[in-house]
Amino acid sequence: MHLLEVKNAKPLKMARNEALGRRRKTFGHQEAPVQRIMEYFVREFLDEKRSYALGPVIMSLACEAVGGEPEMTVPTAAAVILIGSGAEIHDDIIDMSKTKNSRLTVFGKFGHSRALIAGNVLFAKGFALLYEKSIDKTDAKKTASVVEIIKNAIVEHANAECLALKFKGNLGIAPEKYMAVIRMRSSIIEAQARIGGLIGGGAVKEIKALRKYGRILGTLSLVRGEFVDVFETAELHHRLMNECLPLPILLALQSAKEKDRIIDVLKKEKPTRKDKAALVQAMFETETVEKLKKEMVEMAQEANRAVARLKPEPMSSLQLLTQLSIKDL
Repeated sequence: MHLLEVKNAKPLKMARNEALGRRRKTFGHQEAPVQRIMEYFVREFLDEKRSYALGPVIMSLACEAVGGEPEMTVPTAAAVILIGSGAEIHDDIIDMSKTKNSRLTVFGKFGHSRALIAGNVLFAKGFALLYEKSIDKTDAKKTASVVEIIKNAIVEHANAECLALKFKGNLGIAPEKYMAVIRMRSSIIEAQARIGGLIGGGAVKEIKALRKYGRILGTLSLVRGEFVDVFETAELHHRLMNECLPLPILLALQSAKEKDRIIDVLKKEKPTRKDKAALVQAMFETETVEKLKKEMVEMAQEANRAVARLKPEPMSSLQLLTQLSIKDL
């Protein structure tokens, strides 16, 4: 999508440069091993041609929607990309994810210990960038607010990950409990919407509206990802073994009519194409999944109403992103 590509370009470029550093460092006659890991991560997962993060787009549009200059959000958005990348590497370790989108993760290529170190390095680089280039040092109150928002979002997201650990391998998870975890994970998008409004000098009411919008959009985007994972055979198998099953399947398992058919497919080590089709059909035929889809449409409408009084052009782009999050469901 053109909007994602344009709004991501500068933050992504800055994040890539910060991750790689200015030049290759050596210690004695040996190359610094962390540099090699950073080069791999940037090449495979921060590729400018295929890496489009939602957060920088939200931050830029939120800033513009309250009358600010979106260019001002670039360093902060880049810092959040780095911090989020560090968290993502750590999540891959926790979930034992060796591949992602047919590419080896840092954990899959370099192992547990080096991936842990790489994640820590990205955290450090992200926070360093935040303090060196992102925060307005002439406004102590704004600086404190940005740091507080990021801190609280990270803590809430971490709590969500801890709660999700209890769901591993459990087919009987109450869907509403997992949905609560998804809402907690959306704290990151909410934070970026608030920060964009704050950087843009938005009024309290405007930032409150963006906060509501960000939480809903983050939730919708994550739930959409849950639907996508149902169609990815390798990802679905991985989640069955190492994580929590996608939300739509958890909901479908509540149906006495479809439960046995779904479990039979999930237990197969190598499901056929016919098995996959049966799983998807069973899932979409349940009332609980149909109800979730309707709830998502209602949430999208609520998010769009929240930002309806902001600046027209960025507001329409924010609403477009909301509609895309429920497209094709």
